[in-house]
Amino acid sequence: MKLYLIPGLGADARMYEPITSLDDRDTEVLDWFVPFPEESFADYIERFSKQIKTTEPFAIIGTSMGGIIAVELSKILQPEKVIIVSSVKQRKELPHFIRIGKYISLFRSTTGRFYNGVNRAIVKILRLRSEKKFLQLALDMSQDADPGFMKWAIEKVMQWDNKTYPHNIVHIHGTRDTLFPIFYIKDCIKIKGGTHLMMMEKSEEIIKIILKEIDGN
Repeated sequence: MKLYLIPGLGADARMYEPITSLDDRDTEVLDWFVPFPEESFADYIERFSKQIKTTEPFAIIGTSMGGIIAVELSKILQPEKVIIVSSVKQRKELPHFIRIGKYISLFRSTTGRFYNGVNRAIVKILRLRSEKKFLQLALDMSQDADPGFMKWAIEKVMQWDNKTYPHNIVHIHGTRDTLFPIFYIKDCIKIKGGTHLMMMEKSEEIIKIILKEIDGN
C-alpha cells in the first residue's frame, strides 16, 4: 500500500525522513503549493488531491495542518486509512486561541511575513519541550516557508469548521503538545511526553504505530 505523507504548515519532506528512508515502503511526500488568488479551501483540497494516484490502495498520513488536509481529502477520496499526528480531527479540538481568530478582523489585514513570524515564534515556544536538534530543523523549515502561503493557510485553519471525520482515522497525539493541547483531543493514541514536534523527536515510536495500523497487525 502506498503511503502519502503531508507535512505540517511551514514544514517539508525533511520531517518525514525516518519514514521515507524505509526500504520496504512505498512512500511519497506531497508538496504544498501556493493557492490561487481568493481560492477557497475546498478548491485547494480538490487541486491537492490530484497528487494522489487513486487506482491503487493508499493511505494518507498528515502531521499538524497536514492532518487537517488529510481529513479533508478523505471526504473526496477513499483512502484505506487516514493517520494524523499532532493534529486535530474537527474544529472543537482546536484550542480557543486559534478558534477565536475566525472572529478577529485584524488577522485579515496582516501580511504574510507577519504569519511567518508567528510561525517561527510558535516553534521557539515549542523549544521549551523539544530537543535542540529537532527545534533547529523546525526553524529551518519554517524559514523556508512562503509568506503568502503561510497567511492563507493559517487563516484557513482559524476558519476551519469541520464537524465530521472518517471512520478509518487513527489519531496519534502527544501528551505535551502545547499547540494542540491533549485536553481538547478525543479518541487518540497518546504518546507519553510527546510534543508538537514528536514526528521528529519520537519517530521510531510513531512509525511502529503507523506500520502496525497500516499492516493491520
